[in-house]
Amino acid sequence: MIELENPLWETFEGGYKIKYDVSTALKKLKVSSNQTEINELLNELFTNLYHQGDVGLASYFSLPHLIRTGIEKQLDNWQLPTLIAIIEIARQKNNPQMPAEYLLEYKNELKQITKLIDINQKTKWERTYSIAALSAIAAVNNQLDLAEIILEMESDDILKKFKLFLKSKNEFE
Repeated sequence: MIELENPLWETFEGGYKIKYDVSTALKKLKVSSNQTEINELLNELFTNLYHQGDVGLASYFSLPHLIRTGIEKQLDNWQLPTLIAIIEIARQKNNPQMPAEYLLEYKNELKQITKLIDINQKTKWERTYSIAALSAIAAVNNQLDLAEIILEMESDDILKKFKLFLKSKNEFE
């Protein structure tokens, strides 16, 4: 993928469809050991790489770096797998295409999400992290409808409706 020192980063757009040089935040994340700063950087990335279904090339090219950094730092923040899921879902919709020459490498890099999730087997998963991890796995395996459904399970309202659906389904069996 594109190295963080490459000037191309300055030309990429993020989720707001404006130029966003994500390499600055990615470099800071890579070297930071302060948990507060790491959380702030993840919030910045989450805010700028995805906005209401919109993503850009900065969003795509940042994901392999986020996964590698997450693995190296053993980050267990729900935002990492969630970003992977929502950006991958959005990439398949009405958003810029990943340049063809990067697509195979990009998809291979995203498969490393399983290593990040595996590292986090040592920690207690909260519901939000479980949903994010499962959705990310589905998304990188091109199971986009499943990834979207899993993300929706975060909503208590959707969960209640799903439980009612299961109950009614069992009554008819």
